[in-house]
Formats: sequence, structure tokens, C-alpha cells
Amino acid sequence: MKIILATLITTLAAYAQACCAQELEMSVFSQQKSSNAFHQQTVQPSWLIGNKGDIQLMGFTQIIRTQQYLDNSQSVEQLLGFGVHQQITPFLYTQVVVTEQDGGQSAVKVGVEF
Repeated sequence: MKIILATLITTLAAYAQACCAQELEMSVFSQQKSSNAFHQQTVQPSWLIGNKGDIQLMGFTQIIRTQQYLDNSQSVEQLLGFGVHQQITPFLYTQVVVTEQDGGQSAVKVGVEF
């Protein structure tokens, strides 16, 4: 019964996505920091689903790699997040995102950014 229900839900979700014919946009943000003690690289692929100008669903994964020079250790941290995003002008957007903080605690971030 669970398999039938899961298959039905997946089929309906795929059908709804096909009927709406929504666009999918993906961006990859990258940042690097270096000092005498460490090197840190952050990569954040983000997905926006929906029509531009309207409210879009947003999902992202943030991967942070840190290498300590003094003790030669490395660490990798991965955060997940989802929410809604609206592009108001080419330079201004608003978003509400649910993401993780350090230690796995949930956090809600509301922003108006340029």
C-alpha cells in the first residue's frame, strides 16, 4: 500500500510540474578566503523553480571546505536550505529561507538584498 501511495504522489507531482511548465534556473556561487592559518572555499549551488518575476521556490546546498595550515587538518561542512525567492528588479530581490545553523539547528532567514 505504501509503494502504491508513494508512486501515485510521485506521478501526480511530475504531472503537475509538466502542466505548469515552470522554468528551472541554477546558479553556482563560489567564495574563497585565505590567511596564514587556513584556507576556506565555499561553493553554493542554488536552484530557482518558477516564472521569473513571480514568487519562485528556492533550494540550495552550501559546501564549505576548510584546510588548516598549522595542524594540516581538513574539514567539510554541508548545509541545506529551501524557501521562496522573488526577483523584484534585476538588482533587488526578497527571500525567506529555512536553513541549518551550526549543530544542525534550524534557522529562518528573511532578507531584502541587492
